[in-house]
Amino acid sequence: MSVYDHTAYGAEQTYRKLLRKDLRDGILAGVLAGGTLIIFFFGYDVLWFRPLATPDFLSGALFGGAEPGVEMTSRLRNIRIGIFTILHLVTFALLGVVLARFFRFTQLRKTLLAGALYGLVMVAYLRQAQGVSSSG
Repeated sequence: MSVYDHTAYGAEQTYRKLLRKDLRDGILAGVLAGGTLIIFFFGYDVLWFRPLATPDFLSGALFGGAEPGVEMTSRLRNIRIGIFTILHLVTFALLGVVLARFFRFTQLRKTLLAGALYGLVMVAYLRQAQGVSSSG
């Protein structure tokens, strides 16, 4: 006679509920952070009378710009900036999910200071990785 263990099912349901919450919270936090950067740099570009200069530069660096001396059409430039913006938001959403899972795993309080420290660690890691890749 087999006995059904309800505790394993309950633990699995609790885990799934927490995972969904972390995904939701992480995506929301990441999109808000990415959107804040988009608005900040758009405002900065508007102040210098060059709207969309920052995403144009960054998307050109990521995807490669037009050949030197060849003018890119505004439609292609806008498509490139749009794709870059979507990738920017998706990247921030993924980082938000990683951060939400990190906070769940470590059981640290979610504070602005902890999030800022995480951001600084990520920037330092990416800069170090960039230095290693460019020197090799």
